[in-house]
Amino acid sequence: MWIRTAAVAALVSTLAAVTPVPAQTSKLPGFFAAAKATVAPVKVKAGGTATLTLTITMAPGFHIYDPKPGDEFAIASEVMPLKAAGVTYGKAVWPAPTIHEKTRVHEGVITVKVPITLAKTVKPGTLKLGAALKAQGCNETGCLPPDTITLSAPLTVSK
Repeated sequence: MWIRTAAVAALVSTLAAVTPVPAQTSKLPGFFAAAKATVAPVKVKAGGTATLTLTITMAPGFHIYDPKPGDEFAIASEVMPLKAAGVTYGKAVWPAPTIHEKTRVHEGVITVKVPITLAKTVKPGTLKLGAALKAQGCNETGCLPPDTITLSAPLTVSK
């Protein structure tokens, strides 16, 4: 049963990763109550740095797996930054996980921070920065299929 469930979850995960759904305009997966992206500071000069913050609120009773869940059957969550010319994203920084039956999970409200560096050649204007978040939500009775949402926020590049 576990092998069949894992195979179906892997297939759904692959399909979801190919077609991310914008969280601001589409329905969120049933395991998320809310999701948003912000960039701070909101105005940066070319060559400067900022932080993309993804704030995720789980639906009551649900959790998602950490990027390093510690369980071979758990589907790891993943942040995949969106490409933008002249923007370099650093490694996503996740909050400390909760341990649930020897597996690392995230519950409640979490924030994932992604450092951003702008090239010195970026022209003034507004950039759309963001990331796709792939996750699988589970509760005490089982897991929903993995899903991917795309979150974005504007960053103003000043002179």
